[in-house]
Amino acid sequence: EGPSSAPTDIPSTTSSEGPSSAPTNILTVVPSLNPTVKSAIPDGVVLQRDNTPCISQVNPSNHPDRFKCMINPTTISSEPGTYDNDPVGLVGVNCIIYIRPVTWAWEGNAFIFQSMDSIEAINNCFAAGVVMSERRAIIPDDINLLRDNTPCIFQSNPSNHPDRFKCMLEPTAISSEPGTYNNDLLALRGLNGCVIDVRPVTWAWEGNAFIFQSVESLDVINDCFAAGVLISESEYGAAEDTLSLFG
Repeated sequence: EGPSSAPTDIPSTTSSEGPSSAPTNILTVVPSLNPTVKSAIPDGVVLQRDNTPCISQVNPSNHPDRFKCMINPTTISSEPGTYDNDPVGLVGVNCIIYIRPVTWAWEGNAFIFQSMDSIEAINNCFAAGVVMSERRAIIPDDINLLRDNTPCIFQSNPSNHPDRFKCMLEPTAISSEPGTYNNDLLALRGLNGCVIDVRPVTWAWEGNAFIFQSVESLDVINDCFAAGVLISESEYGAAEDTLSLFG
């Protein structure tokens, strides 16, 4: 059943060459798979904001706290129609906000969702006229960043490449992408939900080496990207380009 009818409009005040060859010592651990990547926004739904501000909806007797942003007329979607769904990263005005969708397009003109962000942050990011789009997964679909049991290493070779780190993986598909340095930051999740911002150099050099740049120390990287951990994209996005974290 979809959400209740709209409440009163009272906002809350509140180099292109590949890296050097990979080291040896690869041990086998049973791998798991990355989740299937699919669009969360239903086909036909365009989340283009109209010129009214988003509002906070607080009605404890009827539903959990949520937000409503009016959108220009689009395909009707009452999906998912429930609360506390998986987070989705939405890109707005030079920002990303992580939300839990309630209905994508209630009556074809209302986007209703839960978020830990403030109404001010939401209105700044999901401003009038902006088309909200989904933040896409960046790790190639066939790559499993499952760490082997060797520690990550720091690679410093100024005559050949910028400083970087290399973490050995259990065998996976080969990917030399992106193959360059100083790429956009990406937040990766490791042991016990820790998050490290990296700039990927190659996802799976020769199918067993994840090479990247990071401002973190080698100790921090080895603690987070520990042996046997499946490294995955954080739902929160990189700290540098995310408005806030969805706790």
